Amino acid sequence: MKRILATAALLATCAAANAGLSFVETAKGDRNFDFNPTNPGGLNPYFSVLSPVPGSTTEVSLGYLETDALGFVTATNLGFESGYGNYMIADTSVSGGSQSNHQMNKNDWNSFTWAVSVGKIDFTFFGLAPANAVNGGAWSPGASIGLVGKGMTIGNNFYDIVLGYNDSYTPHNDWDDQVVGFTFAKLDIPTSNVPEPETYAMMLAGLGLMGAIARRRKAKAA
Repeated sequence: MKRILATAALLATCAAANAGLSFVETAKGDRNFDFNPTNPGGLNPYFSVLSPVPGSTTEVSLGYLETDALGFVTATNLGFESGYGNYMIADTSVSGGSQSNHQMNKNDWNSFTWAVSVGKIDFTFFGLAPANAVNGGAWSPGASIGLVGKGMTIGNNFYDIVLGYNDSYTPHNDWDDQVVGFTFAKLDIPTSNVPEPETYAMMLAGLGLMGAIARRRKAKAA
């Protein structure tokens, strides 16, 4: 019994350690234009890796971001290339004036944090015409969300996942029209300790003893 409980505890610990963000690929895209966002965030060292050789294309993973645990996601704007007024809104369930606290325009060099549940994370990129790309949902023709990288250190900051938004302007498929870095902080929920097998045994023995005493008293009374 101890081994079973110990194994269960170990599996729970491992699951907690692996909890976090993941990018789910749903399709492939072809980058046919330079990845060159305007930015103060230090993306430049990645240009040679992310830009295609002239006259060729490089493959890009398209998909959505999800989490396997309750927690908080922080999104940081890292750069943009598009001349359009692109922006990202997180937690689209928020409406009215409060939504401005969850909106990040392409040239806002800031970040914001919001609470998330298990599953697809609620955010949407918006662009011209419209050219919307919902994380884990519908994309307007020509618009999409692509993976820039995982576990990236940009400037002095580490990001679990970096995503690039591709707006509807064709034929530029570059996924640098708005570039956002994401980090995740798991919400720790305290759980009660599992009783040791000996505790259960003592409880059962105590109940048995109480039952025996009650039967003896009943027999004497009769």
